Amino acid sequence: MITRIFHVTDAITSEYFLVTLFEEVDLPVCQHMGISPGFKIINRISGRVVESCAGYRFDPESYCESMIEQSRKFIQDGTADTFGLLLSEIENIRKLPDTIDVEQIREFWIKVSRSKLVSSSIIETISECGSDSLVKCLYSGGRMHHIALIDSSQNKVVYDMSTTSTELEYILPEYLWIPVREGDIEYLNKIDIYPFQKRFIKPEQI
Repeated sequence: MITRIFHVTDAITSEYFLVTLFEEVDLPVCQHMGISPGFKIINRISGRVVESCAGYRFDPESYCESMIEQSRKFIQDGTADTFGLLLSEIENIRKLPDTIDVEQIREFWIKVSRSKLVSSSIIETISECGSDSLVKCLYSGGRMHHIALIDSSQNKVVYDMSTTSTELEYILPEYLWIPVREGDIEYLNKIDIYPFQKRFIKPEQI
C-alpha cells in the first residue's frame, strides 16, 4: 500500500490530507478486509481534528460516491478502546505484531478502574526521577516476573516489582501503561538488574 501526505491549496484554502491507497500487492489482506485494490482511505487533518472517509471514487454529485456519504463516525467498542489504550503507550508501532490479541488487556481493564492501571509507587518513582531519565523493562527471574525502572542518568535500578510467573497477563497491561520509554536490550544487559539468571521479555513477542 502507498501512504502519502498531500498539501492541498486553492485561493483561500490550505489543508493537509493523509491518503492510503491499497495496491495489487495488498490483495491477500484486502480479501480479508472485504475490499479490493484501489480502495482509498482519506484523512483530512487539522490539528488534532481528523475527518475520514474511504472508497474507490469520490464524486461530490453522486449520492453513493460523495465523500460525505462514504464517511463514518468512529464506533466505540471494547476492542477499539483497548487497542487505543495500547497505541497510547507505544512510541514505535513497528514494535507491534501484525495481529494483536487484546483480550488479556481488555479483561484487565474491566477488572480495574483507569486510576489503578499504574500503581502509585511507580507514579511516585517517575515523579521523583523524571520520566525523561527513566527507562522500563519487563523480565523474568527464577519463578517471578518483574517490572523494573532504570534511571539512565545513573545506570541504576530505582524500582523493581515482582509477581508470580502465572500472573504475566496481569503485569503486562500495567507495564504497557507506564509512561516512560522501553529500554533497549543491549543497554539493559549492562545494568545490574538481577543477581541471578534473567530473561528480558518484549511485549510484542508474547
